[in-house]
Amino acid sequence: MLGNLESKYKGFILVFFIMMIGYLSISISGKTIDTVLYSTFSLLALWIGRPLWLPSGHGKNKVRMYSLFIAFTTIIASQSPSITIRANNTIHEYLSPYLPDYILDFTYGNTPTPVLFFTMLTILIVNYFMLDNKIMGEASDSFNSTIPELDFKERLKYAIEALEEDIKSINKQTNWTGSLFTNLDAEVYIRTRRGKKKKASDLLKAMKAKSGRAFLVLGHPGAGKSIALRKLAQDLLRQAISANKIPIYINLKEWNDTNWSNEILPTESELYEFVKENIARRDRELGIFVDKYFDRLYDRRNFFFIFDSFDEIPQVMNTHNDSILIDALSEVLFKFIKDNKGKPTGILASRHFRKPTNKFEASREIEIRPFNESQVTSTLKKMGNDSKAIISQIFTTRSDLYLTAKNPFMASMLAKYIENHNSLPNSQLEMFSSFIDDSLDSSKRKLIELSITRDEIKIISKQIARIMFSDYGLEAPIKNLKEDIKDPKIDAAIECLKYSRIVRASNVDDGRISFVHRRFCEYFVVADLLEKDLDLPFSHIPKDSQGRDALVLYCEVASVEKAKSIAEKCWNVIKNDNYEGSLEAIHCIRFLRDAFKNRLDCIANIQHEIEYFIYQELEKDNPPYWTKLIIELLCLTSENVKDKCVIRSLGINDFWISQTALEACRSLPKLSKELEWNVGQNLRSLSDWRFFSNLSSYYFSFGISEAFSRIKNYIRIRTATSSILVITFFLYTIKEPKEGLFILTNLLAITCIAFIVSFLSKNIAKKKKIEEYEVSNQRSGNADFIAIEKDGHDLSDIVSIIIKVAKISILISPLMFYFLDFITMLYSIDLSDKLKNEKI
Repeated sequence: MLGNLESKYKGFILVFFIMMIGYLSISISGKTIDTVLYSTFSLLALWIGRPLWLPSGHGKNKVRMYSLFIAFTTIIASQSPSITIRANNTIHEYLSPYLPDYILDFTYGNTPTPVLFFTMLTILIVNYFMLDNKIMGEASDSFNSTIPELDFKERLKYAIEALEEDIKSINKQTNWTGSLFTNLDAEVYIRTRRGKKKKASDLLKAMKAKSGRAFLVLGHPGAGKSIALRKLAQDLLRQAISANKIPIYINLKEWNDTNWSNEILPTESELYEFVKENIARRDRELGIFVDKYFDRLYDRRNFFFIFDSFDEIPQVMNTHNDSILIDALSEVLFKFIKDNKGKPTGILASRHFRKPTNKFEASREIEIRPFNESQVTSTLKKMGNDSKAIISQIFTTRSDLYLTAKNPFMASMLAKYIENHNSLPNSQLEMFSSFIDDSLDSSKRKLIELSITRDEIKIISKQIARIMFSDYGLEAPIKNLKEDIKDPKIDAAIECLKYSRIVRASNVDDGRISFVHRRFCEYFVVADLLEKDLDLPFSHIPKDSQGRDALVLYCEVASVEKAKSIAEKCWNVIKNDNYEGSLEAIHCIRFLRDAFKNRLDCIANIQHEIEYFIYQELEKDNPPYWTKLIIELLCLTSENVKDKCVIRSLGINDFWISQTALEACRSLPKLSKELEWNVGQNLRSLSDWRFFSNLSSYYFSFGISEAFSRIKNYIRIRTATSSILVITFFLYTIKEPKEGLFILTNLLAITCIAFIVSFLSKNIAKKKKIEEYEVSNQRSGNADFIAIEKDGHDLSDIVSIIIKVAKISILISPLMFYFLDFITMLYSIDLSDKLKNEKI
């Protein structure tokens, strides 16, 4: 029978057999020295034999095994009489006031009940938290029942390897900084259908937090969606065989050669053929696998599809946000990822605007939040930029660069520029120009080999970008480019651009190329416009279509007259909307913020109107997403107006809005007394939980300028006093565990009662406000502002009120450092009074 087992299981049986011999030996001998020796021997045997049964790369299995080691050692040790006596004495000493004797004296064999309880608890807790997150859900059938052919396992192995190599190839071609983006650490918010949300530490964890669902991942261009999805696909490929599902990464921008219209809409069969061909054309082994097995595997739902770049489907890029085409594509994609039980399992990524409609019924939306201060700083330092002076400039005198660097892609671009020049760029266009020049200069061997110069490559790149931008979207056939660009060196230029990792070949068609990031394409388009003194249509801005980001770059360096003309047109759209927050007005507000944050001279004639508009809107009871957007416009105002508007914003009493306002005032050279008071009051109103959750951010934000020195002193004092409180209570609980537990229990009870009363009294008003926010979000169609602090009754806020009373009583007492003895004395007095009363 054992001969049919794999060698790793034979090894496990051997080790287990040795351990059982050790266990029986110590049970018979009952000596402490034997217990120690055999426990050590068993653990050593398990450790040596671990490669035999632990699958490679499964760290969770190791943790599970270590939890079993601890539990097993505890039980083994309890078999020794001397250890058992000591354990029983200790258990009775500490637990007798709380547990009855029949529980304390009960044993299983020679093992006391508390030891057994500890053992079971260790195993349960560790294994519960180590449960695998089956993000792909359950396949309707196993591979064996779906495909009975004998050679399927081998073909499947080759296909998985080919899919992983394909992802590695894409990463290599697009990994232009030489390291993965920092965006994998970006903050995300998850929204469920019930309107609840929770914060996750990173994007991958958010996507793995729930199994077998339809996910919609939203983020701006450069936020890191593609890299995160490819990383997820790589992780899931390692689970493909055990999960009976094959993860497939598909970039939808490769879905070209379509001819849809309002009359001819996309169908599920078109998507099916596109996906099938997309996979088959990547590799010979994948082609064979698709031809033989794809239809059957799809019918049995043994695939998990990860669709990227919904908004970059060529025909979607220049359509409006509420077009019939987007609605039809959303429905087609949702139906395509449904399993045989009608449940959707898959991922779709898009930017916020031109995102899928409600026809794609995502059970969870995951929004990639912009970088915060620490993440921007981390990105800069990661590339060797440790200059405190330069980093300080970004957050004070050049706050426009901080707003730019909140995008992970742009943060990496800025870090690269600082690395090369040890200074800050004047504009985004300068950053791109520097990067392109540096990339081509570092590829000089290839340029010499192909007899082409850097300037010749840049000229051809501009032509490629212009044609691609106007006729094809983000990917174009090389054959067509050659027909339009009559330059004999175009092949050499494309080869050098690939070598420099500025463009890449399509992973399914070597005859098509795209820039590794859409921002590179936009840079060359803008460079071409400036050189030829041409303009992009203004309609790209209110429609937020393909040329919007290119126009941001253009306005940063265009002549004052042209930039002023674009700013005035944007402002007219906002005014004509009567400040009602339509989608077109929102796009224009965002454009003014992004394009003119460092060119206030171009908006001088409308700056006063903008300032009045901001102040008026802050006086209204607007939804948080709109208020946040208005506060972000403060980068276009004068210092005096910014001071007043920040004070008004801090008075709105919304954590999300307050954080945005604090960021806005960071560039002020000095604070008015009123603003300083309001900033301090805002920090004082925060619960300890929120305060310490953002402590590192506060230290950084208020430490970069002398204007915030008094605010920083308050942060230090609050940190110290709160720490003293925690340490004091901890030491007291160690000294008097019964009284410490009593205080903690009462604190918890009072908190729960206060929370329930607060919740019941305000629940109706809260529900009404949430509904108003949701209606406003649907009206604006703006998913960029979904993460609303809907719950104004945070449990931590109520805990904070109760804790503050305790903190004050401790900290104002001159006997603070004798607090433990003071409480003990009070308890002793109380106890002696009780004894006297009992005697009486």
